[in-house]
Amino acid sequence: MIQMQDEQVPPDSDRERQIFVTLSTVFALVSAMVGLGLLGSPVDVVASGALASDATLVAPAQWAFLLWRPIYLGMLAYAVLQWLPGQRTRPLHREIGWQAGWSMILAGAWVLVTQRGWLWIGVLFLFAIVFVLALVNLTLASGAVERRRAGSWLAVDATFGVYLGWASIATIAMVTATLKSVYITYGNLDPLVAVIVLLIGAGVGVRLALHTKASLTILFGFVWGFVAIAWGRLAGPLESPFVAGGAILAAVVVTGGTLAVGWAGRRSAAGMVAVAE
Repeated sequence: MIQMQDEQVPPDSDRERQIFVTLSTVFALVSAMVGLGLLGSPVDVVASGALASDATLVAPAQWAFLLWRPIYLGMLAYAVLQWLPGQRTRPLHREIGWQAGWSMILAGAWVLVTQRGWLWIGVLFLFAIVFVLALVNLTLASGAVERRRAGSWLAVDATFGVYLGWASIATIAMVTATLKSVYITYGNLDPLVAVIVLLIGAGVGVRLALHTKASLTILFGFVWGFVAIAWGRLAGPLESPFVAGGAILAAVVVTGGTLAVGWAGRRSAAGMVAVAE
């Protein structure tokens, strides 16, 4: 099967994909330095502080953004992995390489547009990131590519799974911040609306679990974000124990839902084995 695929895919296409992923990674890493303030303004001060950790009730605490570091390291690891001997024609890279590269380009573009204060465009980029990462993770869960060893798993499954979970939380925060920037708020109902939004986010996480065989890496990204939101609401100018409790509830919901999906999947697999025997 793999031999037929090798014959059908021109060698130049594999090389083009490798170069595309590499250039995408470089672009993402350079843009990350802009977002960190090394080559530009930190993300939390652009757009008059609209994306700061205390800008809205669903903004994650500042430490949450440290998660970008292992994600970017994972991107770099994937870019290196695909150049190793025997990797160029590997079905894994042929299935997800282009999508992985686009997820890196979109991440870099998001940093650059937020530097300009273009929040609505930034929202569109985040939705695009989530969409592309969902495709990557659906492919990884579908069995369309071979099982990954530890090194490949860290560079691929861990990187793009955590990236998807965290990008989903970032989308919630970004949409809320963008709406607030044009004075769309709900007055005294803001805390209740914030909790509803967080629970909807948890529902999205459970939905992803249903289609990705209960990916624990995606779960980690969601839980990291929800805990960071809870942490941010327990202190500071936007202190809200109610929203903090809602964020913890959202973390519990997405965790319980993901584990339940995984347990059901294992039971179903065990039942199929028993019938086959």
